Amino acid sequence: MNYLQAQADELDKVKIGKNILQNTAALYSAELVAKATMFLLTILIARQLGSRQFGKLSFGIALVSIAALIGDLGISILITKEVSKDKKTASTYFSRGLATKLGLTVLMISLVLAYAKLAVLATDVRYVLVILALAFSVDSISLTFVAIFRAFQKMQFEGAIRIAQSLLNLTLGAYLLFSGYNIVAIATSMLLVNTISLILFWSINRHLKFAYFKFKTLSWQALIRLIRSALPFAVLTILVSLYFKIDVVLIEHIKGPTQVGQYAAAYKLLEAVIVISWVFSRALLPVLSSLFDYALDTLQKVAQTSFRFFIAIAIPIATATTFLAPKIIHLIYGNNYQQSILALQILIWAIVPIFISSTTITVIMASKKPQVTAYVALGQLIINLGLNLVLIPAYGINGAALATLATESSNVILHTIYIRRSIFAMRLHSFFIKPVFGAVTMSLVIVLYKSLILFPVYGFVYLLVLWLVKGIRYSDISLFRRLVLEGR
Repeated sequence: MNYLQAQADELDKVKIGKNILQNTAALYSAELVAKATMFLLTILIARQLGSRQFGKLSFGIALVSIAALIGDLGISILITKEVSKDKKTASTYFSRGLATKLGLTVLMISLVLAYAKLAVLATDVRYVLVILALAFSVDSISLTFVAIFRAFQKMQFEGAIRIAQSLLNLTLGAYLLFSGYNIVAIATSMLLVNTISLILFWSINRHLKFAYFKFKTLSWQALIRLIRSALPFAVLTILVSLYFKIDVVLIEHIKGPTQVGQYAAAYKLLEAVIVISWVFSRALLPVLSSLFDYALDTLQKVAQTSFRFFIAIAIPIATATTFLAPKIIHLIYGNNYQQSILALQILIWAIVPIFISSTTITVIMASKKPQVTAYVALGQLIINLGLNLVLIPAYGINGAALATLATESSNVILHTIYIRRSIFAMRLHSFFIKPVFGAVTMSLVIVLYKSLILFPVYGFVYLLVLWLVKGIRYSDISLFRRLVLEGR
């Protein structure tokens, strides 16, 4: 009997791992293409228009991203979590979520229009804000469909559309830039592409019949209950977005758009790396939500494995980037972004706590008290805002980078304390020793032979050392190999 139970448990672990791997592959492929194409477009904008115009567009995106949170209020996350538990509720949550979002996006657009009219802004920035508000509103509606796809763990549809969306954004953006158009035209192309994506999401849902829009499920009481249920996710999302975007807004008002462009150049490199953790956490949420009530031991094993791998990935990336930042900035942006070098060298170390917190926050979100993440995010925002207000006037964009690193580190500490006390025992320090040893060895090679073309060599040295000190366990490699083969 014990043998049969052990076999059943092993099959469950493989099935869970397979679902995570397949969904992660779908989302990561999409995010990889999205980040790559957006990164190429960013390079084109930075090189073609200069740091000032690049800063204006970055400011517009940051500000509207914050306002766009009103158009979702955590409803998408709530839909994914609840529908993943009971697929029969898909149409109910879809209908109420879509109806609520339509009203919220109107409110969001109105607020952006009011800000654009009242604030002291350049004319092109005003136009960019209004157009981006419309683009983000359309994307908010699309996220209702995406939430349903994620709940059914059919993320390949999201992945395919996001890839097409990214390629179209790059194509249109590149054409407009080389044709001499400005940031207003770039914002307009984003609105057009987001509208096309919404049509595609709607078409797939209609064909596969994941969820229907049912008017009979709508009532003021139901919509209010939906917003209340989504409140923990809404508060968290708002706080996190404010945290990630507030530095750009503050730099714009304190130092101006040119400095925003210098900072955005470094931050875009950070975003390109942390997409790994974001994608994995998205695929992890529905799985951990389904495990929390009946298989806490399995949930703990999945989380601990995630911690180990993310730390092993983050440390060598941060180390190599620190040494090679001048070459990286020069290669990507040219000679006009020298101020971005030190900012990148500071920012890149934030990937270590960011990678860890992508799992800790997912564990808490899947628990019975997801509102804890909102409390932590509030503390994170306060810390970050305070540090930025002190450091940006004194140290400019480097101060903003230091504030990001310090805040992300405090985030991991707070999450770890709560998980240890309320969910399961976790120890992170043991996961650092071997990756740090491998990174130190790798850094010696970098100092002796510093060249971007040797990146594969640096990676090989790190992996070799990690293998020799048994930082990579054969059982993990064997399990993932079985999962890949099973997925085929």
